[in-house]
Amino acid sequence: MIYSIDYQEIEGKKKKVLCPVKNREEYLAIRDSQRQKNIMQKIADAPTMEEKQKVKRGLIQFAYQVVPRSGDMLLQGITTANRWVMADFDHIPPEQMPQIKERLLSLKAYFGIAMIEESARQEGYHVVFRRNPDISQDENLQMLAERVGWEYDKGASDITRLFYTPTSDKLIHLSDEIFEQDEVVWTAGNYVPINDMVEIKPEQTEQKAPVEYPSTYNHQGLDIPYINIVAAYERMKGGAPKHGDRNTFIYRLSSNIRYVCDFDSDWVASVVPDYGEDRVKWRRTVENACNAKGRTAGFPLELRKALSMAADDVKGITNEGLSEIQLPAMPKRLPVLIKHIIKNTPDQCKAYVANAVFPALASYLHGVKFELVDGSLKEPNFMCICLAKTASGKSAINVPVQYIIRDIDENDTYNRAREQEWKDACGKKGANKEKPERPKDICIQHIISDLTNASLVLRLADAEQAGEKYLYCNLEELDLLKQLQTNGTKDCSKVLCLAFDCGEYGQERVGKESISKKVSMRLNFNAASTVEKGKAFFSGNMLDGAAGRINFETIYKDYTKEFRYGRYDEDYYDKLKPYIANLKLANGVIECPQAMTAAKRLSKKVQERIALFNDEVYENFGDRAVTIAHSKAMLLYIANGMTWSAEIGRFMEWSFERDMYCKSMFFGQEIQTANERENEALTKKHRGRANLLDSLDYTFSLDDVTTLAEREKTSRKAKELLAVWKSRGYVTEDEETAGIYVKTDEYMKRCA
Repeated sequence: MIYSIDYQEIEGKKKKVLCPVKNREEYLAIRDSQRQKNIMQKIADAPTMEEKQKVKRGLIQFAYQVVPRSGDMLLQGITTANRWVMADFDHIPPEQMPQIKERLLSLKAYFGIAMIEESARQEGYHVVFRRNPDISQDENLQMLAERVGWEYDKGASDITRLFYTPTSDKLIHLSDEIFEQDEVVWTAGNYVPINDMVEIKPEQTEQKAPVEYPSTYNHQGLDIPYINIVAAYERMKGGAPKHGDRNTFIYRLSSNIRYVCDFDSDWVASVVPDYGEDRVKWRRTVENACNAKGRTAGFPLELRKALSMAADDVKGITNEGLSEIQLPAMPKRLPVLIKHIIKNTPDQCKAYVANAVFPALASYLHGVKFELVDGSLKEPNFMCICLAKTASGKSAINVPVQYIIRDIDENDTYNRAREQEWKDACGKKGANKEKPERPKDICIQHIISDLTNASLVLRLADAEQAGEKYLYCNLEELDLLKQLQTNGTKDCSKVLCLAFDCGEYGQERVGKESISKKVSMRLNFNAASTVEKGKAFFSGNMLDGAAGRINFETIYKDYTKEFRYGRYDEDYYDKLKPYIANLKLANGVIECPQAMTAAKRLSKKVQERIALFNDEVYENFGDRAVTIAHSKAMLLYIANGMTWSAEIGRFMEWSFERDMYCKSMFFGQEIQTANERENEALTKKHRGRANLLDSLDYTFSLDDVTTLAEREKTSRKAKELLAVWKSRGYVTEDEETAGIYVKTDEYMKRCA
């Protein structure tokens, strides 16, 4: 609860009295009184900051972080404590105000921010956020300040400080939670439920000194603050949890963090935020996570990823200064072809486009092969999928692709016209008349996704006959890939696997005019999707190799920066021509010792990461990611007139790291889960489901059952499970404590 300030006559003296503000309507009415509006106008008209400061003192004051005091420090009118902390970020330069505002809004869930307002003088922000009761007032403020990147006003950190409040047009964020009656009292750094308060005798006042847990974890010689590990875990999961997801999120985070907190629940509780969850429920969830069975020999995959990301944070490895996501930074010096292609691309999409243009470029190659690290021969073909948020710039690839494949489109236009002439000629012949033969040299490479299986086979056969050329498709949405019918099914895994390996594909038909052919699957494509849809697309196919054959990309769009496309013209196309000409001329087995050396170095890195970190993503995706990067280097080498450059080598290694980072970010947990299921199937026979009730303590609550049901992904809801156990006489409700359940003697004897 928050309070407005009033002055009342008490014992013959005027004293400040705190008046509870019960709801949003009352709060806004106080802020927007005519007197408030008049004062705000005077502040705007004041010629100097000193004058503005004087006028500001007439504004209404609100108290957000007060507690009951005794003696001379008594604040009249307050009877209960509240749970909020007020931070004042002042003297922010005008050009940095939008950036600070965005950071504050992005931290709403993490810190339980209930109110954000711009100060009356428009040079700072006031923030109200949920108190962490286990640390001091200044420590609460310092934690927020570190994430915001701006020092808080230490003069405004006193627990009884009041703040001058502007009109509601300066209000940026307001949660109704701020008006709720407080259920707890803040005393000496601890929350104590009001209903449980008893008279404390003098001999009971002595408390144990609080345990001071380390604030950093040493990872590979680097001290990483625990707050960085938690922040990295949040980024990995798409942000702090929202209402409804908090309990599950806290459980999973605690299950991971316990490995670097010695499985000490008090230590874990000092690290894991409550995210606005009820403190009793939050603490119980942390305890359950720390006591859960199933510890792995090494760190869980999610924790390893979070540690790696947090280490990058500490080292200052960022993606062009962006703080929300740590993607491998693009090399400053790029191969000439790539530099030219992305020169008109918005800065935030350059890395994505730099990797996504290879399917279009490779469509000019024909009959080209190169040797891999294992000695086999490979054709440099590509499939690239971008998974990113809506309106993040996924379409930035479209215009560069239009210019890259212009020559192919011109040839396709000519061949489509010839094919149509043939169709028209056939249509003019009667049913019993001999039809003209279809021209044998037709080759249409740029296809649309909506084509039958027969059409796909025909287009592949034409491209193969024209010199082992590739088909190309640019899909606006990943789901359109399902339109590529594969022998009557919509399982795309077969297409993806065959396309990567140029495997044999076809159909057998007996009809006179039906197509019966067996051809190589030479298909390059670009596709895009949102992250969740993309993950769902590949869900269930983590171990069949399809996802590993794709080059994955993403975009982090910084909304505080300008997003602007450059100008594309004939000069842009003219400068592409020499490189495209080199790709057209290439044929046969091409060798590049420098690319082979770089590929062997990457292959060694994959094996080291598998051995040292038991990294399941590298084990499943690493080798093919090396092949994809090697293929890019070979294409750039060919386009550059069979000339190697250091820029090609650096691009190859960066492309590999970025591809693996995206695969780990999108599919890491799914890979681990799939491997665990497969290992269980191979090593355990008829294991059956675990006894859920045995997983609970002798006494437990409905919340404990809810956490268990979410963890085990049970088909029944927690209340249904509890009802079944009660009906069978396995549990009974505790007679003294409502909401607590106890296992019956009959059940304990049965399971003894």
